[in-house]
Amino acid sequence: MKALLKSLFGKRENSGNTDTVLAPSSLELSVNNLAPEENLPKENSFGCLKKFLDKDHYADGLTQGYLFHSESGMQLYINDLKSRFRMEINALDELIHDVILSKKKKVIDLGGMMPNLKEQLNLEIASDEEMRQDLKLQKELSVDGEGWVAQVLYAFEKGYRKGMLDYLNIREFSTRGIL
Repeated sequence: MKALLKSLFGKRENSGNTDTVLAPSSLELSVNNLAPEENLPKENSFGCLKKFLDKDHYADGLTQGYLFHSESGMQLYINDLKSRFRMEINALDELIHDVILSKKKKVIDLGGMMPNLKEQLNLEIASDEEMRQDLKLQKELSVDGEGWVAQVLYAFEKGYRKGMLDYLNIREFSTRGIL
């Protein structure tokens, strides 16, 4: 092992000449000449919210219902799903707020120049602010299990109840000696 490391990173002898072979730096290894941590794609909040909404919550409910099989356990999980949804909404709202701020700064930087571009930016800002209002409404609706989160909660509850029934049916059959 020591010989392998020495051959890779140590001195090489080539017909009497000694050349030092250096390991490439992390800067040389990165594609865009940025530190490797900066090259990693970061998932934005739009993707996180979409991933949350698209997740198979029925399967999660099925598993949890089978494992915990209690009504109070289901309510705890439903409250957790509502909470996670609101956290995703908050992250997305914060992202949109930052985008709006950036666009407003561009409008200020343009001053009196390029009125068409300023008008386009102002339209985008208005659209982004509407999106923030929609997110605020979805966040409020989620408290009662309504809005976008309703499909998640319904799928989870349906799965949970099915998992709970599966548990109870298997237990009933096993006590009768059928299995």
